[in-house]
Amino acid sequence: MKAALFKEKNLPLRFEEVATPIPSKGQVLVKLRAAALNHRDLWIQKEQAIPSTSGIILGSDGSGIIDSVGEAVDENLIGQEVIMNPGIGWGKNPLVQSDAQFPSLLDLAMPGGRVVIFGRTAGDIPAISPRTLFWKQLSIFGTTMGTEDEFLSMIDFIHKHKIKPVVDKIFSLAKINDAFAPMEEGVQFGKIILKIL
Repeated sequence: MKAALFKEKNLPLRFEEVATPIPSKGQVLVKLRAAALNHRDLWIQKEQAIPSTSGIILGSDGSGIIDSVGEAVDENLIGQEVIMNPGIGWGKNPLVQSDAQFPSLLDLAMPGGRVVIFGRTAGDIPAISPRTLFWKQLSIFGTTMGTEDEFLSMIDFIHKHKIKPVVDKIFSLAKINDAFAPMEEGVQFGKIILKIL
């Protein structure tokens, strides 16, 4: 199969042929049709010190068709369309992360207020003043993804209310390095999609 591999920090991803994975017991293999870029993928490229020698296949958001199944998985699932839930197993120890403007959020917060950070879209939190936190009695909450039940509820809500996601641009997988540019520059509005099939 073709994959965009992260092999070295701050260098473009390499588009190469790799071995197709074989699903283990209880697993399925999904043939992706589309994937959305995530800031997580951008941060890995900037911060991962030593990727594996074979490279890392980035990605966490995607949809496609079940192509094969491992042991103890119903074969009738083959051919079914699926959406991957990137939040499974995430959020056990959420970190509060943001960008250089984070201290101004604390200044703007009302006494007793809460500042909630979702993921780390804009980078790391710089130094903040503990005085602001304790004088205003502020709380900082970090979150990444919801539970599996919350994910399923979100999918039901989207279908019920016919919500269409906002898509900024669509790129082919071969153009993945170009696709990261608007995200890195912070100029996209909506998801950046990689069309795979």
